[in-house]
Amino acid sequence: MIKFFIICFILIFIGCGGNKSSGQSEAYYRGEKIYRTVCLSCHNLDPRKVGALAPDIAGSDLELIRSMIMTGKHPEGRIKKWPDHQMAALPNLKDKIPDLHEYLKTFK
Repeated sequence: MIKFFIICFILIFIGCGGNKSSGQSEAYYRGEKIYRTVCLSCHNLDPRKVGALAPDIAGSDLELIRSMIMTGKHPEGRIKKWPDHQMAALPNLKDKIPDLHEYLKTFK
């Protein structure tokens, strides 16, 4: 009987490891955490959908993400999805930009 409980405990413990069995990189999970803790205040939980205060950003390229986070503006020559809105720059996230890109590029 004790062996049964030990085996169940081990299986439950292994199963509670999160969704990391999906084959995603550590950068993806760091980016997901950043998105959920910072970006959700304006963007939708699902980056493919429009948020309360900001457009969908699924599949955004690295140049766009970098420009929006560092300056709050689109790169030169890019058409804005929401021309009447502006994002606040978040330069404190500079080192997190590659992780955020890794997460967002999976939503195409």
